[in-house]
Amino acid sequence: MITHLLKVFYSMKIYFLIIFIFFVGFIDAQLCQAPTAFFPEEGSVIKICKGETISLDGSGSTAQGGFNIDKYFWDYGNGSDLDSITGPLVSVSYPNEGNYRIVLVVKDDNASNRCLSSNFSFVDVLVAPDPIFQPLSVGGPICLGESLDIDASPDQYSQEWNLANFSSVQDGLLEDVVGGTSVNTIVIGDYNSGQTITNVNEIPDVTANLEHDFMGDLIITITCPNGSSVTLLDDEGGGTHLGEPVGIDNGVPGVGYDYTWSPSATNGDMGSNAGFSVSVLPSGTYESQNSMNPLIGCPLNGTWTLEIEDDQGQDDGTIFSWGIIFPPSLFTGGISSFTPVIGLQSDSSTWSPAADGVISANGNSIT
Repeated sequence: MITHLLKVFYSMKIYFLIIFIFFVGFIDAQLCQAPTAFFPEEGSVIKICKGETISLDGSGSTAQGGFNIDKYFWDYGNGSDLDSITGPLVSVSYPNEGNYRIVLVVKDDNASNRCLSSNFSFVDVLVAPDPIFQPLSVGGPICLGESLDIDASPDQYSQEWNLANFSSVQDGLLEDVVGGTSVNTIVIGDYNSGQTITNVNEIPDVTANLEHDFMGDLIITITCPNGSSVTLLDDEGGGTHLGEPVGIDNGVPGVGYDYTWSPSATNGDMGSNAGFSVSVLPSGTYESQNSMNPLIGCPLNGTWTLEIEDDQGQDDGTIFSWGIIFPPSLFTGGISSFTPVIGLQSDSSTWSPAADGVISANGNSIT
């Protein structure tokens, strides 16, 4: 079996919600008998794949003293607003891998106090990443009427899910306009109010998925919420390609590669790994061109900005996405982990087309 560790975290909104519930329960202690939130799956762990829908039923929640449940508040743990509209029966799916904690809070119809439940009713949903399959193993040439065995065994999970903040870029064209700048922002709010980067070990990695056909045209800068900035790349690398560009100056997106700038990297900056003898800079982690130490003192929460300036003509490129990865030690909201395991049986995989084939019990082979 193939396993892969996924690091996860819970939204701070869950903990603020708990504090609010107990605060309300405290001030109404003499007047309010809190209802009890309940759904059958509470306290359990639900394991699903990306995009799979789960349904929960909170109609078993009860009110005290002859009152009824009037409102159901669902927190799906995905950053969305509390759902107070749907009612006791909800369905939810998650497009991305990770650990999502669903919390239910109910309110009764006591006209005087509108009591909130004070118990912590939750379920953890573990969403596994997509597995990567090794190239198909196919037998040698065959004659008409002979059988052929084809094997496809899952090799690993696609990525480690960690404390990262990523954003896709809808219009990421790096136009061939001298001095033209692509400004991309991410708003972070998962950390404690006032929390700052205090030393070099707390400086985040910065990752961008992009392509460009002349690396030496680009100036790439990261700016933190208080305005401090670091130049990650400054016109180095000459004509080395980033990713796989399509043509020159045609506005057609190519294939982006992941490039990461990290304070812990020791292999030199991108410019020292490029040059005229390197046609394409490999995807990987590099030192920033300038020290990342100016980011010490930056607030973690707030708007982080990645700027990419093209200061030369005749070339273009595309940024597809970018992100910031803080060390897990900075997050105080609780971190857990889980290890997805590929099952022995074929319960969710198919071969296409497979009309005339015989598929093995574990789904890994077809004859």
